[in-house]
Amino acid sequence: MGFSCGKPAKCTALHVAARKGNLEICQLLVSKGATVDALDSENRTALHVAALEGNLEMCQLLVSKGVTVDALDSINRTALHVAALEGNLEICQLLFSKGATVDALDSKNRTALHFAAFNGNVEICQLLISKGATVDALDFENWTALQIAVSEGYLEICQLLVSKGATVDALD
Repeated sequence: MGFSCGKPAKCTALHVAARKGNLEICQLLVSKGATVDALDSENRTALHVAALEGNLEMCQLLVSKGVTVDALDSINRTALHVAALEGNLEICQLLFSKGATVDALDSKNRTALHFAAFNGNVEICQLLISKGATVDALDFENWTALQIAVSEGYLEICQLLVSKGATVDALD
């Protein structure tokens, strides 16, 4: 899921500042009219990039300036997908406070819960479930978060998902 702004990807100065974590430059660019919802060549906003980098302050700045929280990139991932994939609980919490959709589907029908289960992040799984995540959502391979957690060997996530009603006999 590389977020390079080099070739072939093309991006704005705001994307570069978000990737580099330079809050002051982001503030300058936004104050001079940079579009917070500008898309790079892979349809990512600077919020996607800041979430990937785990930069909470950058994400806070961008959402305070009105970035679309549920913007979809070229593979239909939102910043919440990215934050869950990268294991950043605080960014997930911020995105929910701004109305992020818990069960948004990427191009492979994966939700943020699929990604949190894949990475073994119990806290993010708990947060997503508390926000109403569908525990038995099926991805493009008909896998649930439980099947992913089992395949990765994450007992604690398996226990959590089962305790929240995940189907233990789901077929892939």
